[in-house]
Amino acid sequence: DMRAGLRATLTTHFLDTLRAHLPAQTVVPSITFRIVNGDITTYPADVAAFKYAGNFYGVDLIVSKKLLEKGVKDEKLRPGAATGEYQCVTTRKAIVAKRALFVATPRMRNLGYKHLREFATRTLEVLTTAAPKTKHLALTTHGAGFSLDEQEAMLSLLAGFRDAMQAGTLPATLETITIVEINKRRVNRLRLATETVLKKDDAAVELDEGWGYRLALPEAGEAAQQDRLGQAGAKAVKPHAFVVLPSRSIDEDIFENFAKQPELIS
Repeated sequence: DMRAGLRATLTTHFLDTLRAHLPAQTVVPSITFRIVNGDITTYPADVAAFKYAGNFYGVDLIVSKKLLEKGVKDEKLRPGAATGEYQCVTTRKAIVAKRALFVATPRMRNLGYKHLREFATRTLEVLTTAAPKTKHLALTTHGAGFSLDEQEAMLSLLAGFRDAMQAGTLPATLETITIVEINKRRVNRLRLATETVLKKDDAAVELDEGWGYRLALPEAGEAAQQDRLGQAGAKAVKPHAFVVLPSRSIDEDIFENFAKQPELIS
């Protein structure tokens, strides 16, 4: 009833009728992906996930020691030897994350980009049974310290997450995946490498606040994109060069003839 003019109070019946004729808004399910500067041991998350490459190294060694100090048995932390096996434990406040997940990978000397991609996919898959109510997953970066390119390693992880999203093998409750890196310069490098790829991805939308992207969950049966991210981690290794600069003048001939002119090597 609009007889009272533009200032008339609209009735509930009128508003409901109006809504019924408006097209329904479609909300595309998505996961927020972030790379942040911080310490994984003090970063709040439902689950903090780590690789287990036949033993504990680096940050996963630090976390395992903290868990042992809280009374978690060593055998409860170590997955079986087969790649993809896992252990998921309550952290007992040893770290801020509520649970710690250790997923078995090949040993460090054999670990490549392909395995990091598979590790990321397997991590999300494992959560569907080990911690199905997970909303926020935190992980560390990989590659630095064991001869892998840190940026390619990051893209391999992201590709693995997208593989799981494509297959639907992730918790229905999952909202956020955060990569936590303590080195601020590395954070900046990884963000740059990641956004270079995601800005070309129609399924990725940059967040309004802070660094990060919303990754739209693919519809069932949707074909995987053949893009730069699809290539990341497709192989265990990528072409690389290892150069040793001469420290003594006696070695200059070797450097000039072979390091600078590799075609001379037969």
